[in-house]
Amino acid sequence: MGVRFTVLGPVRLSAADRPSPALAPRHRAVLAYLLLHAGTGVRADRLVDAVWGAAPPDTARAQIQTAVSAIRRALRAIGAPAILTTGPAGYAILPEPGQLDLELFTGGVAAAAALAATGEREKAARELRTALSLWRGEAFADLTAHFVTDARALLADRRLTAVERLAELDLTLGRPDDLIDELTELCARHPLRERPLELLMTALYRTGRHAEALTRYDAARRRFADELGLDLTPELTELHARILRHDVEPAPATRLHLPRSLPYAVGDFTGRRAETQRVLDLAADRAGTVVISAIDGMPGVGKTALAVHVAHTLAGQYPDGQLFCDLHGFTPGRAPLGSNEALHRLLRALGVHEETIPAEQEERSALWRSSVAGRRLLILLDNAADAAQVRPLIPGVPGSLVLITSRRRLTTLDGATSLALDVLMPAAARTLFTAAAGPAARAEPEAVEEVLRLCGYLPLAVRIAAGRVGHGARPVARLATALAAEHDRLAELAVDDRDVAAAFALSHDALRPAERRLFSLLGLLPGTDVDPHAAAALIGLTPEATERLLRGLRDAHLLTAGPGDRYGFHDLLRLYAADRAAALPEPDRRAALDRLTDHCLQVTVAAVAAAGLDTPASRHPVPGAARPGTLTFAGPAEALAWLDAERANLITLAGRAGPEFGYLLATALSGYLDVRAHHRESLVLYDQVRRIVADPVRRADLLRFQASAHNRLAEYDQALDLAHRALEAHRDAGDAAGQAGALNQIGMIHTQRGELRQAVDSLRAAMELDAGGPTLINLAIGYARLGDYEAAARHYTAARAAGRQVCDRYVESRALVNLGTIHQHQARPAEATLAFRQAIDLERSGANRQPDGNTLANLGEAYRRTAEYDLAAETFHRAIDLHRDSGNRVAEGFALKCLGQVYHHVGREQCAIDHQQRALAIAREAGARILEGAALTSLGEATLALGRPASAVGHYEAALRIANDSGDLYTQGRSHEGLGLARRALGERDAAAAHLGAALRLYTRLGQPLADALRARLDALAAH
Repeated sequence: MGVRFTVLGPVRLSAADRPSPALAPRHRAVLAYLLLHAGTGVRADRLVDAVWGAAPPDTARAQIQTAVSAIRRALRAIGAPAILTTGPAGYAILPEPGQLDLELFTGGVAAAAALAATGEREKAARELRTALSLWRGEAFADLTAHFVTDARALLADRRLTAVERLAELDLTLGRPDDLIDELTELCARHPLRERPLELLMTALYRTGRHAEALTRYDAARRRFADELGLDLTPELTELHARILRHDVEPAPATRLHLPRSLPYAVGDFTGRRAETQRVLDLAADRAGTVVISAIDGMPGVGKTALAVHVAHTLAGQYPDGQLFCDLHGFTPGRAPLGSNEALHRLLRALGVHEETIPAEQEERSALWRSSVAGRRLLILLDNAADAAQVRPLIPGVPGSLVLITSRRRLTTLDGATSLALDVLMPAAARTLFTAAAGPAARAEPEAVEEVLRLCGYLPLAVRIAAGRVGHGARPVARLATALAAEHDRLAELAVDDRDVAAAFALSHDALRPAERRLFSLLGLLPGTDVDPHAAAALIGLTPEATERLLRGLRDAHLLTAGPGDRYGFHDLLRLYAADRAAALPEPDRRAALDRLTDHCLQVTVAAVAAAGLDTPASRHPVPGAARPGTLTFAGPAEALAWLDAERANLITLAGRAGPEFGYLLATALSGYLDVRAHHRESLVLYDQVRRIVADPVRRADLLRFQASAHNRLAEYDQALDLAHRALEAHRDAGDAAGQAGALNQIGMIHTQRGELRQAVDSLRAAMELDAGGPTLINLAIGYARLGDYEAAARHYTAARAAGRQVCDRYVESRALVNLGTIHQHQARPAEATLAFRQAIDLERSGANRQPDGNTLANLGEAYRRTAEYDLAAETFHRAIDLHRDSGNRVAEGFALKCLGQVYHHVGREQCAIDHQQRALAIAREAGARILEGAALTSLGEATLALGRPASAVGHYEAALRIANDSGDLYTQGRSHEGLGLARRALGERDAAAAHLGAALRLYTRLGQPLADALRARLDALAAH
């Protein structure tokens, strides 16, 4: 196919056998930035910054999406659609080897450096000429995007460095005459760059033009002094002195007879493009100083492999030698190499005679600094224990590059630029596994993906896993099955001298005792992350003291820093910590878990209270007082953030702890899980706790909670079954309050299904057991849905009085809100608005001082019904903001739907559709089937108003399917009515009449006032 991408000149994509598609300038800018970071995910916000900088237009993200779509079309046109991918890390472009000119240039320069290092200078020169021939002008020549200036300057510097290196090679090959014109032009274009001048002076001297070489030096010295106030480099000064003495070396190649002690580069090294480029950029940007790059990361992440790869890539830029020293900071059976011994090895590698190396470290360090002064050396210090070990080994003068690898963050190493290495991207891990495992990997792609996931994309684990299936040793799927068993996974990841657990053990054993103890206790955690307060409960220390230990584990790369103040585990390290926890004495484990569960329960109750979420936990209060230092919350947002972050951990912990803790935690979380629409997760929680609880009343409570979750998901058959089982269990236990709760639940489910007579019967039975406000309200809802508004109003009024009697503002305000809806149905808008305002005043008098979002939404609906659309829109907006602050996604979705209906009434149909689609997205994300059906019917209404009846049919049919599945008779009626109107607009009279007839039958069955209006529509249809 011959696909080519070019950025070293005008930005283009082309294919040899297909027409080359043209891209607009903005689209080329996005393509160029993706190519500049080829193989790395780039988020949309980063692309916005790259293209526009600090002042992007409002449409920036949309323009990025348009550009990506255009690039995809262009790639499809040349038959290469798979090159541009989208994943969790963003957009990534993945050209094949040889397709990107920048990659070819970089590879050619690296190959030339490797050839020069082995003395093959003629081949090295040819490689450099080929690499330089790829340039067709300046990089990104036809672009003006924000990122271009810096990127162009960086690439121009790399090009210039390659030109200088080629000139140096030509000098060593005895071609000074051929270089003088080129070097003269280079010096003119870069008058403040010293390397071209050094090469030109050498070429002039070797062609017998000694005086001209000296004149060039004098002119440069004056220029540097006048323009910069600086002296020339020691290298130029020394060259000037040698020219005066007629003592210039025959060729710079004599400098190549210095150490080349780098380990061999791994043949299947893969990925790490961004990390490699960062070190290359660092070396290029700070070429006049000692550059220190400290590469750190967890055991087995590939620190040494990356450092060696980078060192070989840069070797040609450090012609005075490349030194490697293993400091044995984490080597099995060996103590870390002392700084004094490391200095001795480095000096010997430089050729310093044994007898001249002093014994004292201070003197050795001084000799080391003087020995490397004036040289361009690349020094790789591998496997450092800490900063103190490395500090005496850093050169004291400019010119050299020091690469350091360590399992610990070397935060106290002055001047060092840290590069924390993460695990491989999935694509790079796949490439590594396939290269190591061979054909077996290509035959089982799905099993390979599972193996990589279970290895956590850790390079060491990936290599070991590949070794277990290489050469047909065993099927990949069988290895995936073995790795899936957590208790065996680390044992599976050990082959010969490679062992993931052993690599972890080296880091673990180097910890301080308190850090080791905390790491082991963290193995008891139910999830993969923790905050300092929960960790403090585990170890029994203060949060402040515990956080210092957590930072130590993070610096040792045994934990990762997560969002906020949370710390997490890599999956394999979590398993290793669990093994360490299992080795602790049982009393220690039990005491730590008791402290953790107590902490989690107390903080959960505090968070639910701070968030203002209704919870039945008050029926079973949490025993005991909060521990000193227990986490507290400044307000609802902070409390919700904690609950969101801890949700998965708390649910898992509830199932593992004892029945008392599990039950209390489940009840404490129930209101939060309901409001945040985590219904599926709540079902998991209630089910696993019910399995460990023996008390029949508590088991019945949990059945009732499960019924409520299924009801929210519009899974009414399951909900009714569970609610009836809960009722029987409460009845058997003689629990009157529980029976009332179950009957209430049954009544609510029947109401949602539109089975209003059954609902009222159930709620009347609940009234006989508990005539409290909530039961009165639910019964009133049943009467309202039946169209018996007088009975509904009586029960709402009674509920309001019951709430006032026990000082329950929530019941009183809810009764007022529902009473307002009755006034709306009775065409009494002033009384409805008054009831809603009274409810808002009541809510503002409470501790929260905020109206309830649902109350505001009802007030907005009152304004909508009286055609006060501006007030309605403003009120719905306030309700949406409140629901967002409280995290009530489903209520936010209903408010968005209602706001969309306002826009429909004022003829802004596109705005109406936008809001219904947002409501629909929330419904599907939260699994809220009732909201989904309501949003779809309103979406059909707005689409039909736009004159698109065919689209409306699709929305109404989707709503009808949901309503049929859930047994929601009211939404079935609305859907049939909408389908009838849409079919009539399409001229399908028979289908329209059938749907409208079905709607009329449902409305009549439900006692809905809508039946009269619909009957009139049917009569009109029949008349025409």
